[in-house]
Amino acid sequence: MKSGKPSASGDDPVRQAPSDNGRGLMLRYAGLASRYLAILALTLWMGLRADTWLDWRFPLFVWVLPMAAVIGLIVKAVIDTSDKSSRS
Repeated sequence: MKSGKPSASGDDPVRQAPSDNGRGLMLRYAGLASRYLAILALTLWMGLRADTWLDWRFPLFVWVLPMAAVIGLIVKAVIDTSDKSSRS
């Protein structure tokens, strides 16, 4: 029969949370970093394709598209991590 108290065998989820939390946090940031790298790679590829298609001398889209993506990702990160109570 299971009582309300945690047993000594390690059934207590509060005691197990720090190790799981550290791993979960690491996986969360690894996923976020891979998403950012994929977005940068995609915008670089799109910029190369656009500059090749337009046959311009200066690679404008190779610079503009990734820069816009980086600015957008930074803005999204700031909005996501800002205090929710300060927004109206």
